[in-house]
Amino acid sequence: MHPPADSIATVVFALFQGLVKQRRIDPDAVPEELFETALTWLFTGLAGAGESAATATDAGTTTET
Repeated sequence: MHPPADSIATVVFALFQGLVKQRRIDPDAVPEELFETALTWLFTGLAGAGESAATATDAGTTTET
């Protein structure tokens, strides 16, 4: 089961805002491609979580996150 789209959008926007603020404070610590990389991590994890939940449901078990 995936979270609602508006919740995902809120998380993505907050991630973007946080990285922008951090880049202003310490530009060397936040490379330009970090937002793209972080989104890949986020959405790969969401896809994996959905697959894990579906597998667990098929097996008659549940997973907690």
